[in-house]
Amino acid sequence: MPTEAPTPVDINLQRFRDISVVADYANTIGPRDCEAFLFATYIAPDSDILDIGVGAGRTAAVLAPLARNYLGIDYSEEMIEAARRNFPEYQFAVMDAADMSSLVSESFDVIVFSFNGLSFLHPDTKRLSCIRDCHRLLRQEGLFIFSMYNPYSLFVRPTRTSRSFVATVKALSLALQDNADRLFHRLLTRAFWLGHGYVRTSAHSGLTIFTASVSFVRTELDAVGFNFVADYVEHHPHRMSRFLTRWNYYVFRNLNSQPRNRQGNPSLTVFPAKLCSFILRAANPMHRLQRIWR
Repeated sequence: MPTEAPTPVDINLQRFRDISVVADYANTIGPRDCEAFLFATYIAPDSDILDIGVGAGRTAAVLAPLARNYLGIDYSEEMIEAARRNFPEYQFAVMDAADMSSLVSESFDVIVFSFNGLSFLHPDTKRLSCIRDCHRLLRQEGLFIFSMYNPYSLFVRPTRTSRSFVATVKALSLALQDNADRLFHRLLTRAFWLGHGYVRTSAHSGLTIFTASVSFVRTELDAVGFNFVADYVEHHPHRMSRFLTRWNYYVFRNLNSQPRNRQGNPSLTVFPAKLCSFILRAANPMHRLQRIWR
C-alpha cells in the first residue's frame, strides 16, 4: 500500500544538488558505522561492484580497490562531479537508482546502497523499482548490502568530544534537544505505529525519508525474490535498543527466484507485541542506561 502520493519533482534531489551539501559529502571519505565490517565480511576480492548513491565518493575509496569492475552512480550531477574530482581513476555515472534500465542484467556480484540511500527514494514506487532493478542486475548468489532508517528511533545517545565537564554538559544538552525533536516529530507518525512510512527530518535543511522495521524490510525484499542473510544495528557489534538505533544494515542474497505475491501487511500482525514492548521499556527507564555513551 503506498505511504505517500507521487510528487511532480523529486523532493530530495534538490537538497543533494546544493553546493553546501555536496561540500559536506566531499569532505567525508571512508566507511562509517559497521560498513567496514560488512565489506570485509561479505565482499570477495575481484567482485563486480555497483555502488549506488555514491555521493562524492565516500565508499569508492573502500569498494573500488576490492573490485574487478567498479561503477559508482548517483542522481545528483554535482555529487558525481565531486566524486570524479576526488577519485579520477574510478568510473562514475549520473544515474537515478529508480531507473537503472541502461545497465545489463546479471552484471554485478555485489550492489551496495550505503548510508540509507534507499530511504531517500520517494515515493514508494521509486524504492520498489530500485529493489527490483537490483534483483535484475545481480548474478546468481549476488549480494545486496544497504541500510535503512529505523521508524522506532526516538532517542539518540550523547556524543562527547572529550571527557571534560564542559563537553559532557554540551553533549547532554544537544542530545536532549535532539530527543525532544524526535519524540515530537516521530511518536505520532504512522511510520512509528505501523513500522514503516515516510517522515520529515531537519537534515540538510529538510529531507523526506522512508523508515522501515526489520520485519517490513525482509518482507518487501522477499516479495521481489531476495533471500535474507543478516541485519545489523548501526554500531555493531554493540547491542542497542530499537529506540536508540537510528538505522539498520541489511544483507540480502539474490537466488534468482521469482517474485512472490504477498497478501496483507505483516507489520500489523506484530503491532500489539511492539506496543507492549514499548510500554514496558518506557515504564523502566533504567533498563537501557548501559552503554549510554559512545
